Amino acid sequence: MTSALVAVARAVVLAGWPLVAATAGFWLLAVAAHLGAGAGWLYELAWQVTLVLVIGALGSFVVHECGHVAVLLSRGGSDSVAVERTWWRVSVTPVGDLTPERAVVAAVAGPGAAALVGFATLAAGLPPAVGWLHLAHLMFLLPVFGDGRVVLAHALATKRRARTAQRL
Repeated sequence: MTSALVAVARAVVLAGWPLVAATAGFWLLAVAAHLGAGAGWLYELAWQVTLVLVIGALGSFVVHECGHVAVLLSRGGSDSVAVERTWWRVSVTPVGDLTPERAVVAAVAGPGAAALVGFATLAAGLPPAVGWLHLAHLMFLLPVFGDGRVVLAHALATKRRARTAQRL
């Protein structure tokens, strides 16, 4: 499981390279301004940008995808996961069969893990934007996103089965 978690985290970080590059740019600006004009306050700005972009934005997606992987590869889950990375997203797909219930748990695990970290970062006193970026992953449970579609499809299938059972 550890190698799959590392592979997913690596894929997310590679996809998020613009955030890392922007953060590096802020640090270079802070060093240059400090050396040129003694503007040490820019270090604090660079640190805040790092927290929000790397820990908040990029980190929340690492936690989200690793939440899926942890559930998918846990006991009774799938054999392995395939990591898909495109220009716009990183996603994991189970290899092997999953029960519909297990698919729902895996779908909720990604946004759920990010939300838990969001609550923890808010409680820890990190900049609120970091926590809210993690909590924003709950929106992925809406049916317009893959996680939400899995949950909705299972709910509709369960309702259909219940209706069919009532007719018998």
